[in-house]
Amino acid sequence: IEVMNEPEWCVQGDTCKTTECVTKQQMQRFIAIVADAVHTHSLLKVTVGSASLKWNAEPPTHGVENFWSDEALLSAAHPDAPRGYLDLYNVHYW
Repeated sequence: IEVMNEPEWCVQGDTCKTTECVTKQQMQRFIAIVADAVHTHSLLKVTVGSASLKWNAEPPTHGVENFWSDEALLSAAHPDAPRGYLDLYNVHYW
């Protein structure tokens, strides 16, 4: 299950390309809560279609920040989504 395609474009800051933006923590919390629900009620795998490797890799040499790491998602949603992690990373590369 892909929770969302390229959610980084809806996060406040330089990346937001929509009229309605949310904070990074709000987006991480949303992704984690959906992932938790999928893990709780099915055997399906969960991912996010990240817009770029720079938001899905650890700084300083590989990226800006890993928005979708287990630690980031669980921290944003704790304690509401104990199974709110991704099973695989899906990074777009154009």
